[in-house]
Amino acid sequence: MAKRKRSARTDPAPVEQPAPAEDPFATQVFTSSGNLALHELFQQQAMRMLENSDLTEEQKQEWVVPAIKGEKILCLGITGLLVLVAAAAVGLVRAAPAAGSLLVDWDFTLRDEGERLAAARGLLTRRLVHLDLYRLESLEGE
Repeated sequence: MAKRKRSARTDPAPVEQPAPAEDPFATQVFTSSGNLALHELFQQQAMRMLENSDLTEEQKQEWVVPAIKGEKILCLGITGLLVLVAAAAVGLVRAAPAAGSLLVDWDFTLRDEGERLAAARGLLTRRLVHLDLYRLESLEGE
């Protein structure tokens, strides 16, 4: 078996990469977080962005978010979100039968037509049922 000759390849000259443009917010976005909560990190970042902006003080006050003012932000987290979804599902399950009953039994009327009774009901679709009087029995409670 013959050995192959290595070709004398020359590596191309390294191409100089242009220096990246300096981003004024690059050093501010990822800073040491320590043990701060997410909303506190957001508050710090928003403060730095406002300090470096070219807005007037009045414009800054108009656009300031509640977190910067020191107010609490509603932070549900995954557990809170699950509780909220479960509560909405329970509310929907309890409201659906009531809504269905309203649609079916809306404007219930009972008319005496001599030998029979006519019962009509329904909001979206009107239903009419005739009941023969001889088939009805009545019971009186004490």
